[in-house]
Amino acid sequence: MRQAVEKASCLPWDYPIPRLAWGDTDLRVCLNTMESNEITAFNNAMAEANTDLCDCLPDCEGIRYNLQVERKKFLPPQDLCKDKVLLVQPKI
Repeated sequence: MRQAVEKASCLPWDYPIPRLAWGDTDLRVCLNTMESNEITAFNNAMAEANTDLCDCLPDCEGIRYNLQVERKKFLPPQDLCKDKVLLVQPKI
């Protein structure tokens, strides 16, 4: 990524900012405008980067999340609104 940042002189907004690895660096955000295609240049530089020069992790193919679902019994409205002055009753 460092090679692409150096080539494009910017970092796209949706990439992590590697401050711990690179120090407290001010990086400009890449823009695609009528005048410049910085994001395209960055992506091209990423595709052409020489990974032999770094100890890089492989690209992500997916993200694994742990999910926990809990189910609780709903309380009746009168128990939820005990302290309320006005309890609206449904019309039947």
